[in-house]
Amino acid sequence: MKKISILNLLALLFFVVNISNSQTILLSEDFNTWPPTSMTVESGPTSTASGDGLWHQNYGEAYVRYVDDDMIHDERLITNTISLPSNAGDLIKVKWFWYGEYFDYFVNNHDAYNPDYHYDPNFNVLITTDNGVTWDTLWQEDDSVSVVNSGVEWPWVDEQDYYSEIDISQYAGEDVKITWQFEGQQPVLYWIMDNVSVFTQAPIDIDLNELTTPVYSLPEDVDITGIIINDGTQEITSYDVSYNIDGGTESAVYSVTGLHLELNDTTYFTHNVPFNFTNEGTYTINVKISNVNGGGETLLGNNNLSKPITIDPNFIPKRTLFEDFTGSTCAACAYANEHTFNAFFNNLDVEKYTLIKYPMDYPGDGDPYYTNECGTRAGFYNISGIPHFRMDGMLVPHAGIVSGGPDTLKKYYRNNIEYNATMSITSTYTLDQTSKNIDVEVKINSKIDYSDINLFVAVVEKETTQNVGDNGETVFKQVFMKMLPNANGKNINLTTNQESIFNLSADLSSIHAEEFTDLEIIVFAQEPYSNSVNDVLQSTISELSSGINSIESNSVKIYPNPTKDVITICNAKNSEIEIYNMLSQLLISEKMNSLAQTIDVSTLKNGTYFIKVIDTKGNSFTNKIVISK
Repeated sequence: MKKISILNLLALLFFVVNISNSQTILLSEDFNTWPPTSMTVESGPTSTASGDGLWHQNYGEAYVRYVDDDMIHDERLITNTISLPSNAGDLIKVKWFWYGEYFDYFVNNHDAYNPDYHYDPNFNVLITTDNGVTWDTLWQEDDSVSVVNSGVEWPWVDEQDYYSEIDISQYAGEDVKITWQFEGQQPVLYWIMDNVSVFTQAPIDIDLNELTTPVYSLPEDVDITGIIINDGTQEITSYDVSYNIDGGTESAVYSVTGLHLELNDTTYFTHNVPFNFTNEGTYTINVKISNVNGGGETLLGNNNLSKPITIDPNFIPKRTLFEDFTGSTCAACAYANEHTFNAFFNNLDVEKYTLIKYPMDYPGDGDPYYTNECGTRAGFYNISGIPHFRMDGMLVPHAGIVSGGPDTLKKYYRNNIEYNATMSITSTYTLDQTSKNIDVEVKINSKIDYSDINLFVAVVEKETTQNVGDNGETVFKQVFMKMLPNANGKNINLTTNQESIFNLSADLSSIHAEEFTDLEIIVFAQEPYSNSVNDVLQSTISELSSGINSIESNSVKIYPNPTKDVITICNAKNSEIEIYNMLSQLLISEKMNSLAQTIDVSTLKNGTYFIKVIDTKGNSFTNKIVISK
């Protein structure tokens, strides 16, 4: 089948993404036929090779294949003549997908498997205005400046999908041809390209790229939300949003102002008037963007989107389980955390997901907090390398996520949480701070019958610092400690509309925990691994039983909530008070010296925080507070 990049996969997953293209397409080639309809396959003047050259088609892509013929190659894919327009203010761009097998081979001219061999293969993109008499160089795979200017990281990564995009507006008004050229002497490893396009970009062009309103909801007020991208060459400073339901009465116009969106910048919107869905059923939300920068936009093909929503009084929201196989000796894991995961989880509602990070025993000496249960869990997914990231059991390609950043991961996540879960899970636990024995009660209500699924209870520590390796990280989040009853889970059966109760216990005295008051208990149900289906059906975070020892959450009072500058805590004398942000970073720590005490929170920014109350025996409970100024 045709190779699917992360970008192509997302286009398949999200049917509410705007795929109508308001840009003027001057050339488009997907290589589904060969020879390609808009290109010719030729050998250049320096080639000494004979035959049909190196460019071939494979599964709907153009590629240069391995050859060992001792010849000098100058092999070209050349477009037909393209007449570039000269519209004032328009940009003209060329864009293509590519995939190179080995950076070291192409850029450093070095064969790691045959150190005595040194070659100089090159992939270039050239343009001519005189029908091939002379050619100007637009892009070279070994030129860091041209690669970075095309929107690709340097150094580029072996066997990873990329899209390069370059501006050719300087040739406006000319008749041009563009060639993708391989030159050099054999042997050559694989170089793949696909989805070539040449197009114009108008001065003002807004793209209503995606509607992010959920597919399912309870009968209630539902926010109308979406994503905007600036596809035009001018900065976007304002626009209007309106919507209707099933083609009915148009909503009030919501004007968004004060923006500074440059070309390709993205922003999120929430209409200021939610729609109140009161009746069960399926509806269509129709959203329109207008009055961009006060008017003047002429390309309107991507200003409208529609999306279905089902209102179900029995809707059960899905709480997504993220599993990250990682380690303190893994440099790529540190890179993924820094460039993708930290930003992603920092902006995610903590009540909508759970996260487990399994420390692994490689590369090198591996993470010191690795346990055999981590290995068992990795074996369940047949993992052979890290970083490795799963969302409700589904593999999320790590290379694509790191390349696409947190926005790409958000799209995977939004698609996952939109659907109606088949069960609800609630759980409470008690933890004896002396014996370190934990008892967990799990209650599951399922909409359908299940047989032979697995129930897991994972103990994680929210932050550790004593498992430092050599990847540069010093603080680690959501670190796996123990699985109840074991890494294989508990096999269970569920009956439709019948509550099932399960109790699990364990001795935690031998786990790696640095602070037992910093533990989190994550409960999830998962289908067994069969034909690559291992869906996590639902997850939740177990709540500490409020009646434990001397601290009772229903006796401690915290007010006002929301607040803007101070909070007052009552009935927690001699307790420690800790306030954390969404990343579980400690921001404020104070000792309660009286029955009622005021804490200054005026330095905190608007948002949701967690306040933890810890008594003298180490028992604790956590509550949310909201800062709103």
